[in-house]
Amino acid sequence: MRLRTLAVSRAVNVAPGVGLVVLAWAMVLDGDLGVWRWPAAVLSISAGLYMAVRGPRAEVVCDERGVVVRGLLWTRAVPRRAVVEVTDFPALRWRDDRGRARWTPLTMFVSYPTLLPVHVRHSEEQVRRLRRWVHRRR
Repeated sequence: MRLRTLAVSRAVNVAPGVGLVVLAWAMVLDGDLGVWRWPAAVLSISAGLYMAVRGPRAEVVCDERGVVVRGLLWTRAVPRRAVVEVTDFPALRWRDDRGRARWTPLTMFVSYPTLLPVHVRHSEEQVRRLRRWVHRRR
């Protein structure tokens, strides 16, 4: 099962990365950073491009092995047996091999007041689907 945001949300998720690239370019043109200008710009542009590529690909994939959360910055794979619950935040609560409690936020499905109702409903439905999958597989 693949859980994703709406297509328009995936397109908007490019914005943070593009914003970072624009900010880095402005740093280069401004020149006030002195010797740190180029290293800071290269780092910022690299991070911005990374985020611009990953943003639209944010998703949660569930299969018989477990859950893979592809977020804006990293990907987390959680074995099926380790999953505890899906919180209201929403986040995936799970336990590692040592029994320690872990928490992986599902930022792509976070609802906040300025979102359009269609986005909120879609995100809530994706979280409900994930909860059903977690409870069904126990």
